[in-house]
Amino acid sequence: MSNTSHDRRIRLAFWILVIAGLIFRIGGAVGDRSLIHDEPLSLMAATGPLGVIAHWKAHGNPPIATWVPAQQWQNLLVIEERWCLDRIRSDLLKYDIHPPLYFWSVHAWMCFFGSAAQTARFFNALIAVLIAVTLVGAGRLWGLRTGPSLLVAGAWFIGPSALAISHEIRHYELMGLWAVGLIVAQGLVFQTPDSRKRAVGLCLTYLTVLLGILTHYHFAIFAAGVAVWALCRRRPSTGHVGFLVGTAIGMGFISAWYVLGCPVELLDLGALPSSIDAVDVGQLEKLRRTFWAWGNIIVPFRVLTLWNGVLGWILGFGFIAFSVWLVKTRATQGPMQPLTFYFVWNVMWLTGLYLAGHSPGHAMGPKYLACAWPVLFLLMGLRFQDGGFEARRVIWVVLFVVVTGGFAKGSQDVYSRITARPPAEAPSNVVVDTLIRGEFGRMVSSLDPETRVFIAPKLWLFENYDVWRPAGNDDAVVFSSGRHQEDGSSWVDFGVVTGAVVESCSPSIQVVPGFLCWSVAAGNQ
Repeated sequence: MSNTSHDRRIRLAFWILVIAGLIFRIGGAVGDRSLIHDEPLSLMAATGPLGVIAHWKAHGNPPIATWVPAQQWQNLLVIEERWCLDRIRSDLLKYDIHPPLYFWSVHAWMCFFGSAAQTARFFNALIAVLIAVTLVGAGRLWGLRTGPSLLVAGAWFIGPSALAISHEIRHYELMGLWAVGLIVAQGLVFQTPDSRKRAVGLCLTYLTVLLGILTHYHFAIFAAGVAVWALCRRRPSTGHVGFLVGTAIGMGFISAWYVLGCPVELLDLGALPSSIDAVDVGQLEKLRRTFWAWGNIIVPFRVLTLWNGVLGWILGFGFIAFSVWLVKTRATQGPMQPLTFYFVWNVMWLTGLYLAGHSPGHAMGPKYLACAWPVLFLLMGLRFQDGGFEARRVIWVVLFVVVTGGFAKGSQDVYSRITARPPAEAPSNVVVDTLIRGEFGRMVSSLDPETRVFIAPKLWLFENYDVWRPAGNDDAVVFSSGRHQEDGSSWVDFGVVTGAVVESCSPSIQVVPGFLCWSVAAGNQ
């Protein structure tokens, strides 16, 4: 087979993967108004009214403990004031921990294309395309030929993790773009003999570090990984020193943004769980945020997790020492050294945070999948190009699993949107027992605007959800946080779902199967 024919087949495979990835991303977003996890907070921050709830709390008259149309709450997800960038920044500074760049970007996108969850997901799809293009350039810069570079980018673009990150309205996709941009910058600094290109790489390093930290404070972990690698070199070049300075500037910026004189308020509408009632949550929360901003090492905000915080510190410093040893070994010398270290650093941090008690499934997993996996694919491409038959066979198997997994997930997402049908009769009354994170999105945002909603003035920080239907009132659906006991029964604070909530509600509660939590809220019963 000639090289020309081989290159044509690779390019054809690349475009098939890219087109399929776009179809899955767009198809999965069309018609999907439901929100999960922190997506409601993302839309509230991007549309502007993130501080409205806190304003209600401070000045009274919030639309809670009373029946109001769902439209009144859904208005929090619609842009009322265009280009209110300073308001977004100010609300994030006071009531959230995340930097504003992603929310500014989504706000600007929505100003042109409308306020909707689908609009934000289309924005993520655009970022994914930019990552794929940048990944091809990064591969070429680090020594990959055009064919392997295209395979790397296409396999990443169709991967199940990349599809999941694109679908979630959070800053993970944008973090991935800056991470790949950082790899390009380091390639210009370390891989090119041209002094002008190294200068461009140095400037790009500053820019990607700053933009990355403005997108999410965890980006400092990735920047710190490359900085430690630079310190391990015997004769640091101007690029190494400049990278350290750029990292320090970025870390100082994010610290000043969130720590110096920043009032910490929890976005809530009621009491905290009784298990930490006696704890000064505000001070502990500020302590946790301070250390997150500086070192991104776990510091507990609950007394019961103090040991987890200590373990996080021990693992963090232990991994730094191990990284220094790893970089100095001969196994990672050569052009693959910085990429190898970058990926290993991220894997170690993910493991450390997991062992220290921080959930990697939601809190940490997407960030590392967004930033570390593109680098892993670059490493695979380099090994594929330079390795023998065994290495190539292993990499082909991995790529096959990733691509087929992406097609399976993407097809499932599109199928679930196509087959979704509205119910014959939507519930006329909906009671919400909690208002934080995904509950708002699951239980309010997807309802008919005329549906009556009752927001109970009680906040629970549990992540488990059940759907409750008050006995004797089939028109009212009660959404509440709760946990199942060992005997199969369920627990809930009945004080917020009985007489004071629905007049006809009795203490007897009939449990609706848990899977209905999504379908009822989304109007697909």
